[in-house]
Amino acid sequence: MNEFPATDVALEGFRLTREHPRAVAAWAAVRVGFTLIAVFVMNAVSGPQLTAFMAAVAAGRSVDELSHVAEPLLPTLLGLVPFDLAVQAILMTAVFRAVSQPLTTGPHYLRIGVEELRMFGVNLLGMAALLLGTLVVSVVGGGVSLLAGSAGSAGVLIAAVYFAVVVAAGGYLAVRISLIPALTQVEGRFALSHGWRMTAGRHWVLLGAYVMAGILGVLIYILGAVIGSVFQLVDPSHVVSFTSPAALLSTAWMTVVGVLISVVLQAPGAAAVQALLSVRRGD
Repeated sequence: MNEFPATDVALEGFRLTREHPRAVAAWAAVRVGFTLIAVFVMNAVSGPQLTAFMAAVAAGRSVDELSHVAEPLLPTLLGLVPFDLAVQAILMTAVFRAVSQPLTTGPHYLRIGVEELRMFGVNLLGMAALLLGTLVVSVVGGGVSLLAGSAGSAGVLIAAVYFAVVVAAGGYLAVRISLIPALTQVEGRFALSHGWRMTAGRHWVLLGAYVMAGILGVLIYILGAVIGSVFQLVDPSHVVSFTSPAALLSTAWMTVVGVLISVVLQAPGAAAVQALLSVRRGD
């Protein structure tokens, strides 16, 4: 049932970036604008706590210490989550629209309407499912940890098996629901069950496409991080501040890199949906 080459699907994000560079630049501008606004909001609301957190990061504190220092920032971060999901929904819909409706007119496929609201709902459901899954894994993992601790030398094997099961189950579920967002945009309705059924029998070809896209995303991140390190030279004083010139430039640049990675990771799902729908129509 491999109705499309995994390589073509995996490279859809690169094709989209090459053929629509202005659209991708516009998407990056939207995300950068929101990110910088969020930075200044956080600095205005939780400036001292933010500075303390950055100082802890710069000092190389442990994960537990960083978690403790970051606790006062959680209310502000949670307050920004709905706005972040809204921006994400707008950009995801634009990416899917560029793949499925390449002749669509409008400013770089960007709109604010029912489709974006529907995508916001899909993202909200996805976040809720992720939080629920994390909770279940943590609770079960606590029991497994107790069992492994009392099993002596077999404890390591028990922990390894549990880890493998979690990774395998998470990967399987991620692939099975991966077409839901793009299919929701194409069909103009919440395509939860249809998206699940569409992946049936196509797990491995989709997984292969996503793995290739993921590798490309990692390469983009590494290259972007190397280039972004240059911005640290802008602020020779190395003052720990989220709103220093170096920090703002670095944040803006890595946000652009993040948008490129998002396009590379999101476009394959839309391309797979288009290929499967074309086969179904007999195109």
